[in-house]
Amino acid sequence: MKQRCKNREEKNLLPFHTIKAASEGDVLAINTVLKHYEGYDEKLFNMAREHQRENFKRINDIEKALLTFVLISQRKQTSEVSVRA
Repeated sequence: MKQRCKNREEKNLLPFHTIKAASEGDVLAINTVLKHYEGYDEKLFNMAREHQRENFKRINDIEKALLTFVLISQRKQTSEVSVRA
């Protein structure tokens, strides 16, 4: 049998009336919602920035691998031509 959280604080949820009031333009409710998600926005930003760094590293690794492959291929072709001559 599943256990449910008994109160809103355990789940850290905003009350529905606050969300509804914010959607209707209540400035105090809007500020409450923004304050509630303040840390979440920062966490998402940091996660996105780290993801971007990782992708950049992968792209650099792929470029290095391709460049190495091309250089090795050119060396092989050059040494095969030298051996034939």
